[in-house]
Amino acid sequence: MMGDRRAALIAFLVLCSLVASLPNIAAVRATEDSWTTMAPLPTPFYSTLGAAEVDGKIYFIGSDVNARYDPETNNWTEIAPLPIYNDWGTVVACQNKIYVIGGDASIPTQVYDPVTDTWENRTSIPTTRYFLQANVVDDKIYVIGGQIPSALSVVNPSDANDVYDPETDSWSNMTPIPTPVMGYASAVLDNKIYIIGGGIARDLEYIPVDQVQIFDPKTNQWTNGTPIPTGVCYASACATTGLLAPKRICVFGGSLTYYFRYAFSAVTDLNQVYDPETETWTTGTSMPTPRCKLGGAVVNDELYAIGGHNSSDWGDVVSANEKYTPIGYIPEFPSWTTLLIMLIAVVAVMVTYRHNLHKQNQRRKKH
Repeated sequence: MMGDRRAALIAFLVLCSLVASLPNIAAVRATEDSWTTMAPLPTPFYSTLGAAEVDGKIYFIGSDVNARYDPETNNWTEIAPLPIYNDWGTVVACQNKIYVIGGDASIPTQVYDPVTDTWENRTSIPTTRYFLQANVVDDKIYVIGGQIPSALSVVNPSDANDVYDPETDSWSNMTPIPTPVMGYASAVLDNKIYIIGGGIARDLEYIPVDQVQIFDPKTNQWTNGTPIPTGVCYASACATTGLLAPKRICVFGGSLTYYFRYAFSAVTDLNQVYDPETETWTTGTSMPTPRCKLGGAVVNDELYAIGGHNSSDWGDVVSANEKYTPIGYIPEFPSWTTLLIMLIAVVAVMVTYRHNLHKQNQRRKKH
């Protein structure tokens, strides 16, 4: 009987010890505010349209080559290319499909289905615009700003704010952005769209701005947010959800100057982090590979910075794939943890049951 009690006590203590140590076990897998080098792109993409996440996979879309990245296996797989070449559009995920929108208005919106690895054409954006971003709120796609095509000696950012409804395959107009910008970074947080930085026109160059413009689709109104510490063009922005990491917007990389002949200058490795609760910016650990015009995506509140350009020449492309673990990140428990807890719990129950049964038998013998 003493042996059974000892076994039950040991099982109980082991279970308690395991539960107490779970955060430390998981924490070995990731360090806050740090970067990890992941499997690079199979080939550098000369023209990066963007990246988007669907069902835990990242889809990296280029003008003529596309690839899918699996964070679990750290592997890339080539997927079906765009049916119609698009060198100036943008990429966004909506309702488990990938949308390539923008560029020339004569190019249809191209929609990729990850399940079938096929593309279909939908209604194109109303106006031709380059260097823009798309964001999703309540299953509708918002495409804001960008550059209106013009002669190389003229720069002309757009104030357009177009919304696409996938259910009706139709476009409508919303309140224009107060300060027209192109080459901005953008992200959605609490159903509001943050347009961060980007370039405005001055003479023959775009000047990066530090302005943060926030659009609320529910009210169809714009407000100004706290300016970003360093204004950048062609950075990538990603938002964490608050599930495994606090709600934040991280703005990676970018260019500090952008000339009208498409030459970048002073490409940066900055990692600028916005906290919506305090409406303040801080600086996170710098991105290992300085670059601009990169793709960004979020999987389980870890952020991926993929591809891009690392110098003032459009031809200098990189295949880097770097993962950022944000400040305050709570790692997911390994999948085997739950099974181990269940196993120990079952053993503890069996031992306790055996002890109680032994005790009952002893009482019967006495009577």
